[in-house]
Amino acid sequence: MACACTPQVEIRAVSERLRGVFTLSDSPAVAKGCCAFSEAPFASSQTLGSRDSVPACAQCLRPLGPLSTHVRAQTSGGLAQPLSSLGELPELPGLASSQCVPCRGGCEARFCCDACCDAALADWHGLLCTGRCAGDAHPLKEFQRHAAANAEIFLLAARALASAVARARREGATLQAVLAATERLQVRACSFFSAAVDGKRGPPLPASAR
Repeated sequence: MACACTPQVEIRAVSERLRGVFTLSDSPAVAKGCCAFSEAPFASSQTLGSRDSVPACAQCLRPLGPLSTHVRAQTSGGLAQPLSSLGELPELPGLASSQCVPCRGGCEARFCCDACCDAALADWHGLLCTGRCAGDAHPLKEFQRHAAANAEIFLLAARALASAVARARREGATLQAVLAATERLQVRACSFFSAAVDGKRGPPLPASAR
């Protein structure tokens, strides 16, 4: 939510590839602590390696559970004085959620609240949820295993494209329109993913998951 001192801003191209956020000339000065601009990411995903030690909401990535639990998980074995001897750590309001809402689709995803669960199911997760997939040989599960074993960034790409498809469905657009609108993203993603997995190429993706 914008505060009273939030300036009016606009996004302008700085170069062919870069854009910047600029305050308008008649906008009030940006005061310390004010939010000049914010937006939700097009796609985001928690790394597989951190999911066990830092459980987070699959939608907004807000940590799940008490802050002390996450701090202990990150520092276990690395301190001369175990944190367990220090008692309970103070909680920071708004940083973590004590709730843990399971996916209503039946998969392993967890959310910080019902609102995040509903938002995810109405968007990317409604297409990628494996809760109703029949058997481990389902193409979606095969894809997830392949990505986890070879290049987990494919999971982020899948989320981005699933979000675009879900948005198009809500707006009544055709699949062809979605592909045309995301063509530039797909070209850049393919180039980036190819570089990311260079030198770490596993077996080819199963035909059923292509």
